[in-house]
Amino acid sequence: MSVEHLPGTVDDGPLTDPTVASRVVDLVVGEHARADGCVGVLVCDEHHRLRQPVVLTDRVVGRAGCGGSDGVVALLDLLLPAVHRDGGSVLVVRGRPGGGVPDDRDRAWRAEVVTACTRHDVTLLGVLLATRDGVGVLPGLSGPPGPTDVHEGAGVGRPDRLGAAS
Repeated sequence: MSVEHLPGTVDDGPLTDPTVASRVVDLVVGEHARADGCVGVLVCDEHHRLRQPVVLTDRVVGRAGCGGSDGVVALLDLLLPAVHRDGGSVLVVRGRPGGGVPDDRDRAWRAEVVTACTRHDVTLLGVLLATRDGVGVLPGLSGPPGPTDVHEGAGVGRPDRLGAAS
C-alpha cells in the first residue's frame, strides 16, 4: 500500500470512516513493524482527523517490547495527557507477527488500551489488529464490543465501528 491508495480526503476526513482508517493503518503500520511486533497510536484532532502517527516496534524498544500490556500502557500514559489537553482522540493499533485471528493476549491488550483511554478521558476511535493477514477490529474479551465494555460516558468511543481491510 502507498499513499496513492488513500482517498483524497485523508487529510480532511475523520478516522471514524472505516475505509480511511483501515487504509491509513495499513500504510502506517508496515510489514516490518508487524513482523517485529509494535504498537501504533494514531493521534487525531477534535474532529478525529489524523494529526500524528506514532509507531514503536519491539525491535527499537528492546526485548521487553512495547507490544505487551506494560509497553502500551507506558506509551499511552505519556501521550494521552497531551491528547486530552488538546481535545483530541486516538486510534490504537497492535501490530504483531502471525495471522489475524485475535487471541486472549490481544484481547487483554485491548482492555488495557480501553482502561488507559478511560483513565485519561480521551476518546478512543478504535483498537485494531494489524498482521500479515491485514487490518481488522480487535474485539473485547467476550467478543465484539458492546455497551458494557465500552465506556462511552468516560470519553471512549465505539471501537467496533471500524471495518477490516484486506
